[in-house]
Amino acid sequence: MDTGNVHLCDILQIPSLVFISKLAAFRFSGGSYKGKYDSLVVDKGWQKNYRKVFNTFSQKAFLQIKNLN
Repeated sequence: MDTGNVHLCDILQIPSLVFISKLAAFRFSGGSYKGKYDSLVVDKGWQKNYRKVFNTFSQKAFLQIKNLN
């Protein structure tokens, strides 16, 4: 997993929404440079519940867009 784009967003304080596996989430916190950060952590095999995961991600994304100032 490459998280470079998320680090750049954080440094530039661009709000970001990260789709990340549960395995990688334990070592990734985001927001070190005061950027707005949210994540959707998924379990292994998340593809089996694709529609549910997609809907959850979409809701989080639309909420972030709505809260942009």
